[in-house]
Amino acid sequence: MKKEEFMIHLKNENTDPELIAYYDELIFDMIEAGEDEESIINGLNQKKVINSFIYTKNKEKLEKESKGNTTKAAWIVVLLLLSTPVTIPLGISLIVTIISLLAVGLSLFVGGLGIFISGILTTINIMTGSYSIGYILINIGIHLVGLSILSILAMFFIKYTMKLLRVIFVKLFTIGQKKEVK
Repeated sequence: MKKEEFMIHLKNENTDPELIAYYDELIFDMIEAGEDEESIINGLNQKKVINSFIYTKNKEKLEKESKGNTTKAAWIVVLLLLSTPVTIPLGISLIVTIISLLAVGLSLFVGGLGIFISGILTTINIMTGSYSIGYILINIGIHLVGLSILSILAMFFIKYTMKLLRVIFVKLFTIGQKKEVK
């Protein structure tokens, strides 16, 4: 079988054009090396050549990707180093914000507890004295209203603080991660 017949045979089998070009170059190189055209075609193990072609093609692709990944990693390191004057103060402010939110939540809890305890102590003081029942009930009502307002504020504060912290931490820990699309 001649080279032209072999190429027509490959084209008739709908072989990949890159593989046909690879075969053409391989046969050309072997003929230049002094081998007989028919012995090359007859001795050509198609599976071996196809595997060699696929290996060569994938090797080139991997080399390009690894070079791109190395460059990308170097850029990330450079950007991280250059951004530290900004990211360190941002990190500190984030930590301070979280601590202040916890302090506000604790102060709401302590304030509510203080209103509750002062209501009990004031009621006991009023009951042991010679005060009218109206004065006692007004005192209890004022303390209960204050306690309920603080409780509602504390519930909303805790709810929205948790949402805010969840959003912050999700954003922080998913930066740079690619979402997989199925």
